[in-house]
Amino acid sequence: TALNSLSGTQLHFAVFDNLTLELILSSMTAENRNAYLKKTIEALSASELELISCYFENDMSLLQTAEQLFLHKNTLQYKLNHIFKKSGLNPRAFRDAVMLYLGLNLAK
Repeated sequence: TALNSLSGTQLHFAVFDNLTLELILSSMTAENRNAYLKKTIEALSASELELISCYFENDMSLLQTAEQLFLHKNTLQYKLNHIFKKSGLNPRAFRDAVMLYLGLNLAK
């Protein structure tokens, strides 16, 4: 589990005691993982996944995300609304954001 948590990172070691979300995600079967991804992020394009990933990295701050992506704040809101329409999950609502965040982490 600790070694698998390093995939997609620049890190060379992981401490098992520091793992949190990775423990839950690593225990999912491939069948459950695929079913969850289908319900959450499957309909989203690669650019939309990058956008919500950036949004989450910026603690769901519209201003910081817009600045990092060189977008106008209204354009970012439009794109988040489009993600909501495609996935049925609103990235600006906490519960939906958690589901999208878990989907992004499962897809890694």
